[in-house]
Amino acid sequence: MSTSPFTSTSFKIVACLLFLSAVSHASTTLVSPSRYAVTQGVAFTLNNNGASQFLFNWTDPEGTSWTNIPNPTLVLTLGQTYTFQRISSFHPFAIMNDTAANFITGTDGAFVRTTSDSTTINAAILTPTTDYTAQPGTPGNTISFAQTIETYWYTCTVPSHTGMTGQLSVIAIPEPSVVGLVAMGLTLAALGRRFILRTK
Repeated sequence: MSTSPFTSTSFKIVACLLFLSAVSHASTTLVSPSRYAVTQGVAFTLNNNGASQFLFNWTDPEGTSWTNIPNPTLVLTLGQTYTFQRISSFHPFAIMNDTAANFITGTDGAFVRTTSDSTTINAAILTPTTDYTAQPGTPGNTISFAQTIETYWYTCTVPSHTGMTGQLSVIAIPEPSVVGLVAMGLTLAALGRRFILRTK
């Protein structure tokens, strides 16, 4: 008894979608260069590359480790709690509200502060400022971050360290991976073509 092409192809499509769905639901996804969607709460520890960059480290609930990621843009999920802790000397790490966009320029992984005025920087830090400033140490204190949907910014509070800057974005729905979407599209296209050829 021959197998129906429709049944066989349908099974492959469903299996493919289940696999890709599992991949797309990983806690951390590289959405685009220097932009990471982190859908579950994790503990970020921060080293630094001199006065140039913060280096982020974290481990997903699945056990996947991300090490020394320079100034990433982090897309975080509403309702999750993330922590940030400095694990080296110097360079206080502070989280700012979106008014900081007025003095930050650049792109993912390469944002730069355009001001070195400490009053301006401090005015943008979330309040109370002590709760949203991770002081240097081995380790230092921990920021607990669970905010509303908005764009936030992080920076080193040393006025002249303008390159130690990046973006945090809190969203309701995790961003899909570009790689995952492309892979899904190509796979479905190939399976669809195979189904058409087999049914001719």
